[in-house]
Amino acid sequence: FPSHDTVVWFDNNFKPRYVLMDDKMDLLDQILEACEKHDQILLASDPDREGEAIAWHIAQRIGDCRKPIKRVEFKEITKKGIQNGIKNPRDINISLFHSQEARRILDRIVGFMASPFLMNFFGPKLSAGRVQSVATKMIVDREQEINDFTPEEYWVLKSNLTADDKISFWAKYDPKVLVS
Repeated sequence: FPSHDTVVWFDNNFKPRYVLMDDKMDLLDQILEACEKHDQILLASDPDREGEAIAWHIAQRIGDCRKPIKRVEFKEITKKGIQNGIKNPRDINISLFHSQEARRILDRIVGFMASPFLMNFFGPKLSAGRVQSVATKMIVDREQEINDFTPEEYWVLKSNLTADDKISFWAKYDPKVLVS
């Protein structure tokens, strides 16, 4: 359901448990009443993984109404945009839902646990924030390293040196010898 909290069970393979917040019970009752009056249910939340998760949660809560439940997307809130969304209902994209769920679980595990640690050492204004922000920065930084990399041919010189058949050792010239 759109307003819920997620509890992560560490001892059950990090499975999430969703809890409907008390202040949303009336809203759920209103949605269930509306479901009874119609032959088909169209869920129209934002066209992103958060919206997909909202649609999935609502579908789970109203599944007992035994009516077809479809997902619609409105790319724009205009007459044409709404008509186009309603003309193209689809099933809920479970991959998008799982993507949002994984991010939310990581937020709970990493973000919520790291934030108190960071606040303790660096002050109350610093928190770990969203895990996806950190992951995105790591990906962007790595991509920048790849883009900035200039391949160059070079040789490393290494030799096994022996003196008087008694002393033997390896010598290596560390700096790269560039081929020009």
